[in-house]
Amino acid sequence: MKKEDPRRYLGKVVGDHYHIDGLIHEGAHCWVYRAVDETGHGVALKTPHSASSTVAARFTKEVEVLRALPSDPHIAGYIDFGSLDPSEEGEFLVYELVDGFSLAEGLSRHPKLHPNHAAQFMVELCEAIKVLHQIGVVHRDIAPDNILIAYSGAIKLIGFGFIHDLRGSLNLLREE
Repeated sequence: MKKEDPRRYLGKVVGDHYHIDGLIHEGAHCWVYRAVDETGHGVALKTPHSASSTVAARFTKEVEVLRALPSDPHIAGYIDFGSLDPSEEGEFLVYELVDGFSLAEGLSRHPKLHPNHAAQFMVELCEAIKVLHQIGVVHRDIAPDNILIAYSGAIKLIGFGFIHDLRGSLNLLREE
């Protein structure tokens, strides 16, 4: 699975029912696409583009974490996981599509947040972190790129590849 042009998946259907119609984010190790399922519902579809065993292990860990997490309004929820298709190497993760932008994007446009907005974002972020801590996991990658802000104003935490399972409650792969 070598790094290639992320646009190669645009217009394709993966997992038999996710039509990829746009690139949302091109990260260092993964691409995130906007896709539409067979009901017409928008979803986020993430796939690694690096052949690194470390990236593969983190991606697998992220899938395991999202599957195990309880539903929470401040964590982008797990939907599905699968293989791209028989002719492609690799797997994909499908999670809730947040209609909005990352905190990093928001801060690049408006570097100063209104104190009320900043306080509300922190309350919601702390609620998401509390859910993680209640099941014995630590996120370890809370950064503006992993905090999504919906146009409604709600925040959603993403990016669970570096999670640390303190109690072994999720039976994850070896810890880093």
